[in-house]
Amino acid sequence: MGFPPKIKVQALVASARHCCVCHKTARRNIEVHHIIPYYISNDNSFENAIPLCFDCHSEAGHYNNKEPKGNKYSLEELRKHRDNWYKIVAEGKVKYFDIEEYNKRYLPVFQSIDKVTNKSFSELFSNNLVAFTQAEQDEIERIFRRLILNNSALIKGEPAIGKTVYALKIAQKFKESNYSVLYHSFKYHKFSANEIVESLNNMRDENILFIIDDCHLDIENASKIKYYFVNNNSPSCFLFLSRNISSHLDFSNTFNSNFFDEFENLSLDLGVIKMSKKIENIIKKYKKYYISKNSRQYYVGNSSKIIRHVGDNLIALKAYLKLWENEETLSKIGKERMLQEFYQRQYLKLNKETINCLNIYLSLYSFEIPFETIPKYENETLKLEKDGIIFRYNNTLYFEHSKTANLYLESYYKYSTERVDKKFDNLETFIDSNLKQYLKLFENVEYPDNTHHLITHFLSKGKIYSDLLNKEIENILLKYYSKCDVNETLVFINRVSIYAPELFNFYFKKLILESKNSKKILNNEMFSFYYASYRRNLKPTGNDYIKELFHYNEICNFFNNANLTGFRQGIAFLFNLGEQNLALKLLQDSDNNSILSKIYRSNISEISHFFNSLHKINQIRGFELMNELIKSDTFYEELKSMSTNSVNLFELFGAINRYSFDILKLFSKKYQINYEKISEGINYLNIRFFLNNFQLYVELYPISTFKILLLIEDEAYINLSKKIVKYDNKSYKHITILFIGSHYKNIDEAREVLLDDMIENMEKVRSSFDFNQYAKILYIMSNYYDMTGFVNEVDKQRQSVLKQKIGNLKDLSKVNESIMLLDKILPGQKKVFNKWLNKNRKH
Repeated sequence: MGFPPKIKVQALVASARHCCVCHKTARRNIEVHHIIPYYISNDNSFENAIPLCFDCHSEAGHYNNKEPKGNKYSLEELRKHRDNWYKIVAEGKVKYFDIEEYNKRYLPVFQSIDKVTNKSFSELFSNNLVAFTQAEQDEIERIFRRLILNNSALIKGEPAIGKTVYALKIAQKFKESNYSVLYHSFKYHKFSANEIVESLNNMRDENILFIIDDCHLDIENASKIKYYFVNNNSPSCFLFLSRNISSHLDFSNTFNSNFFDEFENLSLDLGVIKMSKKIENIIKKYKKYYISKNSRQYYVGNSSKIIRHVGDNLIALKAYLKLWENEETLSKIGKERMLQEFYQRQYLKLNKETINCLNIYLSLYSFEIPFETIPKYENETLKLEKDGIIFRYNNTLYFEHSKTANLYLESYYKYSTERVDKKFDNLETFIDSNLKQYLKLFENVEYPDNTHHLITHFLSKGKIYSDLLNKEIENILLKYYSKCDVNETLVFINRVSIYAPELFNFYFKKLILESKNSKKILNNEMFSFYYASYRRNLKPTGNDYIKELFHYNEICNFFNNANLTGFRQGIAFLFNLGEQNLALKLLQDSDNNSILSKIYRSNISEISHFFNSLHKINQIRGFELMNELIKSDTFYEELKSMSTNSVNLFELFGAINRYSFDILKLFSKKYQINYEKISEGINYLNIRFFLNNFQLYVELYPISTFKILLLIEDEAYINLSKKIVKYDNKSYKHITILFIGSHYKNIDEAREVLLDDMIENMEKVRSSFDFNQYAKILYIMSNYYDMTGFVNEVDKQRQSVLKQKIGNLKDLSKVNESIMLLDKILPGQKKVFNKWLNKNRKH
């Protein structure tokens, strides 16, 4: 019987994931061992637990008294080893390499969590002003345990609801457990996850919690970090924070999955936290703090009024609470008063130039667009930074929060005498004017990194705002996109074709046809996709400019130069927008060798998408290419260098199988999977995917499949075994395979849960087909392992339930075959079942 998760976490934290005997940094390669075996002691307490590395666990758990070699571990010795090591950990004497120094040199995008706390949250934590309800404290404890056991979790919620404070509280618990904590936010520095993979690899064996904030701003890179480190057995823990966004925005094209869905039971959605209770607790904390600090009484008054004004915006609450220190009753401070006081406190101390500079920056950050110093306002920017209004990270500037920016702008728009000229009808037009002004102030110098972000913001706002791009900042656009990356230019023109089609002809002509890099742009490996996308976006407007611009031979050239993604998406877009003849002709006229070379340069997931797409458009052409690909030795050489895991490999199986199982069998003979690598990528999140396709894996790679089954981590079995509660046509397969794996891996915690589930599930056998599939899986396993113990264990429970269910089946066509299979696993089953059927079969 395994330890309960709470006890296991307690032991792992107490040992800092080191072996208590040899003191090796074990990280994931660690077992929580029963000092006195459970079958003797029946004791799953913390006192009976000792974390051991795999080597020491093997020595402690297996000793041959008949042929003794060396000295075995005594129970007393194990206890002393454990207690001594726990003391060393508790005193902070565990030695690690200098993470802070390594971080400065190799990971400058990460900050020490102490710097983050001191910068924005020091007052809250030092004055004990952080308030959590009991429900929140329970959730924090749950996420902490999940991170220790599974090394990843997600906190999501609306803006200014307290996500970062939750993370900092969790970070405190990690620091108490001898972890270092590093922080990064996508809001103030864009980076490629690929650039830091190698550096992070050197830190894989250290006790580190990485907090990745504002993931909604860069779902692709957040997904890459999760894929490279969380899904590949990294022992470091990763806590991701994100705003709630719609499902189509949290989709990763690279991994063909939704980022939020990857966390399933490992997320905390702050939307379910009752904010009114939380706000009441925060107010109580401030009341106690102010009374102690100022030695006078403070009154809350009508708390529901404050809660109504604040909503779920803790930034607004902070503004009310700041005013309260000099007032008597909190609820008497209305919203108008709060905004006016905020305006007077923040703006009246600034001169006109600094205010202009501040409002431009605020307008940018109200949309979470980080910014750079405006050349004209260098001194003003330094003052704002010195006053703690804006913050700098490398060359990037940002505010505390986008809600803070909104509060500034709302107060300025309402109370500024400068704005009394009524130049702007509403706050929105005032903000947009500042955004344009920001770009204009860079006209005579190099444009900032956020230019593309800002322009796409204008375009996405619709026709009213896209019109502003016409003459007012036309020169800025032409100057910027004539010098920037080709892909940025193509994306910009694509946005124009969607949101401002009337401007498309002008910008396409200026930025592509008349560009000195025109040839390079038209030969870009993604231009085929953008060409098709432009045609699709412009078709509803009746704009045939792009359609009539190029001859067929030129279009062919776009597709010949494309990579596999550009080729596939371009063909699919043309086909789906009603240009089937053109799409089919381009596909037919493309040389096989040219397409195969695109495949060799691609990845497994994209290859699968390509053939799935061809199956819908032209199945015969797809079969022809698939057949040639599978027979190509070059393909198998290229596969060796492609990233392979259980999910994307099965995507490829499925794509090949759509055309022909015979081709798939040929593929499996020529391509030998690395079962150790595949098993590393199967964790508690995607084990269900592996189980769904277990039967096909077995048919293609029988021996390797069962080796994978035995190499899957114990936690994956334990977590999924507890989640199988809804029985369907696939669940009994899951239960069976999970049980067999956990049975042979000796995972009592999973095995006992699954055994009950499996027997109970037999009551829900709906057909002889279900029973036949169940028996087949058992029989396949018996070809590799002795199944006697397994079948006997089932027999001890309630095999009579299975017999009764079979007796009630109307169709016995496959039952006899199933009984024969069981008889091969354990001789005598045929006689037992047939005797029972003859006696109890309902006619």
